[in-house]
Amino acid sequence: MDPWIDSGEIKQILIITEGKFGSGISPVDAAKIAYGEGIAVSVVGITNPEENINMNMEAVKAIAEAGGGLWDYSNMEELEDTVRNITLNTTLKTIECIVDRQLKVIIGEDISNLEPQSKKKIMDFIGKYGRGINLKCIVVVDTGKSIKGGFTDVKRSITGLLESFQERKSSSIIAVLGCPVESNRMYKIICDFTCDINLLRQSLEQMHCSGDGQAGTAILKACELMKQYYEVYNAH
Repeated sequence: MDPWIDSGEIKQILIITEGKFGSGISPVDAAKIAYGEGIAVSVVGITNPEENINMNMEAVKAIAEAGGGLWDYSNMEELEDTVRNITLNTTLKTIECIVDRQLKVIIGEDISNLEPQSKKKIMDFIGKYGRGINLKCIVVVDTGKSIKGGFTDVKRSITGLLESFQERKSSSIIAVLGCPVESNRMYKIICDFTCDINLLRQSLEQMHCSGDGQAGTAILKACELMKQYYEVYNAH
């Protein structure tokens, strides 16, 4: 299944992590499950020498590849821009994959084999369409202790992402999961789906740093949260 639903919306999970994924189900396996349910999974790895964060780039890449998404790494100063860019580029990649498969069915060719003028028209369409399509994005934040020094930047990057959604000609919303959290719980819903910047800011104040997380379990919870949203939406 493509990370796409019939109503023309793109579903994404974006993981912001220091690269220490803890125990529980492998986040790579969880990302495969998410993509199988039509949700693209992308990852931003945080590098911060001052906090002694050593990023496991291979693990970050493997999760994104399993989830049909993209990956990148960023320092705290550039995190907000990186989060915005990877979300947009994952959207464009998703649409390109869908168009590519349709072309193979219709004409037996993919985008890369088209003559330059036709290829440019299709890529222009993908770019224009991708900037207006509805997005449903769940941000999963690995709230490990070593991220503490840049936690304000992490929160700002998430609110900045929602602000970028509001600049779109679409109905796009965001939710946030934290992992790990206190009391040995594997995840916490920091903020359910919203388009309200003030509510998101208030909700992010509940997010705190703790020990090693279980990102795989949080990805599966994000899938469940996405499914619940559409069950409620379709019930109305």
